[in-house]
Amino acid sequence: MRILLYVDGRIGFYALNETLSSNIADSVAVVKDLEFNFPIPDNIKVFSFESWTDKLIDFSNEFDVIIFAWWPRIAPAVFLRKIKPKIYNLHPSLLPYGRGKDPNFWALVDGTPFGVSIHEVSSQLDSGPIVAQSKIEYGWEDSGETLYKKAINEIENLFKEFLSDLPSILMKSFENQADYGWPIRKRKDMIEKSHIQLDHSYTGRELLNILRARTFEGHPSAYFTDAGLNYEVRIEIRKLYDS
Repeated sequence: MRILLYVDGRIGFYALNETLSSNIADSVAVVKDLEFNFPIPDNIKVFSFESWTDKLIDFSNEFDVIIFAWWPRIAPAVFLRKIKPKIYNLHPSLLPYGRGKDPNFWALVDGTPFGVSIHEVSSQLDSGPIVAQSKIEYGWEDSGETLYKKAINEIENLFKEFLSDLPSILMKSFENQADYGWPIRKRKDMIEKSHIQLDHSYTGRELLNILRARTFEGHPSAYFTDAGLNYEVRIEIRKLYDS
């Protein structure tokens, strides 16, 4: 089996190493994002992504299966129509919840189940048939940061299982995702939701969920504006135990 990995970040690096160490692939190649700075073995054929070109399409069609491993770019419909192998995507949500950007944030804000999924890529973002999933439990002490870290760890476990099952997965036909009406979110949706309106009425649950969902060290937080000045807000929630 010839496997092509579109890689970015820690998960892209993990997926590459896991694929190379498995017995599943006769050959492995990589399409790497320009900002991908993890080491790639010298014997691996590498295509450096710049845009969705015909050259990239021709290269991708040399393989039996394509895996988007934390790939940050949305493949356009014209690209997908010309690709012959099946494409699978690793996504940090329990689809169909959390489609699009920032699913760790929206799980807390919406109060929906959370987890990780691997699905077939289709023309609609994060909406193709699901081939593997793992649910992640969370509680009040979780934040956007802790959910993201849990998703990183769990997607590694799920990918390992997916890789070992890949020959049988390729032979199966999977049902389309159930559609519960959950939207496909963009980054601007999270930014807008993170703006606390001082004169708006929130329940305590709603406000706490927004604040903890946007609490992530090294990233912007929830914020409010007063007298023309912006103020950021982060929180920490700890469970109290009786002495």
